[in-house]
Amino acid sequence: MRKLLFFILLFSFLWTVSIYLSQFEDKTQYGNLASESGLENSNELAEIDYVVDGDTLKLKNGEKVRLLGINAPENGTCYFNEATNYLKILVNNSNIRLESDTLNSDRDKYGRLLRYVYVGDLDVNEKMVKDGYAEYYENYDVLKSNEYLSSEDYAKKNSLGLWKNCLNSV
Repeated sequence: MRKLLFFILLFSFLWTVSIYLSQFEDKTQYGNLASESGLENSNELAEIDYVVDGDTLKLKNGEKVRLLGINAPENGTCYFNEATNYLKILVNNSNIRLESDTLNSDRDKYGRLLRYVYVGDLDVNEKMVKDGYAEYYENYDVLKSNEYLSSEDYAKKNSLGLWKNCLNSV
């Protein structure tokens, strides 16, 4: 009987301690906790619904994402179709990783999430610039401005994409 009482008291004590300690547990150890949109954290996985244009994606959760730090040709301008199609090839309906930038607000004036987009380790934003399908967008100060400027210089020097085909409109 004493052993049973001892085990009951031990179990009760351990249970009480575990409940007390759970109040101080770091909730982030379970990964990023989703906000209303599921993407407000700095590093989130997302599923693409479709590519809107060369610098905007629509996600399956309904959010739109503006690729941060780049500007692709707009509808009706030189290289719009090529830029849009190239972004489709890069993301290829795969799951993507979105990363925010501490120098920017979370959203632009149209309510789109401002994010760096990755497929695996590939920085899609930079790839669009380096291959000449977009230019570095100076309206936003971004942490990756040096990399994006360097990628734009590379595309210009090698006459890639819009830097070869749209000289009068860039």
